[in-house]
Order: sequence, then structure tokens, then C-alpha cells
Amino acid sequence: MADDKKKPPEAAKVAAPAGAPAGAAPKAKPKAAAPKAAKQKKSEKWKKYDLSGDKVKRKNKHCPKCGEGTFLAHHATRDACGKCGYTEFRKAAATEDKKK
Repeated sequence: MADDKKKPPEAAKVAAPAGAPAGAAPKAKPKAAAPKAAKQKKSEKWKKYDLSGDKVKRKNKHCPKCGEGTFLAHHATRDACGKCGYTEFRKAAATEDKKK
């Protein structure tokens, strides 16, 4: 009568990765993420000038190496040119900030 009973179907055997314990399920490969498009920052050149009447005044200093078309970036302790790397350090401004 033991033959009359149906045996449960065997589970489908899947090859486990090397080094995994017997009976372990294979790991799924992670999907490759789609590359994100870099956001491009809009130019803010208008912030570097001041209009007064018919005259235009430049707010930042110019780089002495690169010339009139390149401004020096104004940082906390220095002014630096992003094109050639010229840097002017401000010692007085740095010491005043530390005193406060």
C-alpha cells in the first residue's frame, strides 16, 4: 500500500555558487544602474558686475597673470584664480574671524 501513496515532487535542484553551503539558492546579479545625467549649473556672470547709470563696475579682482577677463574667486582666507592657480592670501581677514 505504500506504493499507492504519491510521493511529493522533488524540488528543482539549482546549482549553488562555489563555496556556498549545499542547498543554498544562487545569488541574483544586481541590475546595472542607469547613468545619471550631470546637472549643468547656469552661469552667474551677472553677479560679478555692478551697474550704476551708464557705467559698469567689476566687483572681484582680476588675475594678474591671466588678465582682465578672468576673475579671482573670493574664499574665506584667499583669492584664487581657477584658470592658472594664482592665489593671494589675506592674513588680516583670517585673524579677525578667529577673534570673534
